[in-house]
Amino acid sequence: MATEPLNVLGGRAEAMKGTVAIYIEEGLNFKTTAQRLNVHQNTVRYRVVRFEQLTRARLDHPISAFEVWWALQRAFIKAETAPDERCPRTADTPRAGQPGWTHGPTCPPRSG
Repeated sequence: MATEPLNVLGGRAEAMKGTVAIYIEEGLNFKTTAQRLNVHQNTVRYRVVRFEQLTRARLDHPISAFEVWWALQRAFIKAETAPDERCPRTADTPRAGQPGWTHGPTCPPRSG
């Protein structure tokens, strides 16, 4: 799978891509993904199902899930963003590929 199928996601692409990346990292678990994103499980379920509909990817197939995860990582690196919606980048945050750059479960917890 190339990154091109990700272009069909439309207006909510970033939230959907971030959710799907974390969903894969969390072992396809709706509950832990929802907890990590601080959203309802049904929100995660909707985003994952919609992602599968739009991209025709089957996340329950290991090879397909890996291809999606890889394409998402490429997209995040290219855009220099993190998949975790709770981990925004700031001016002093290392950029993709630089020492100290992290994403996903290694992001610091949100303060406040």
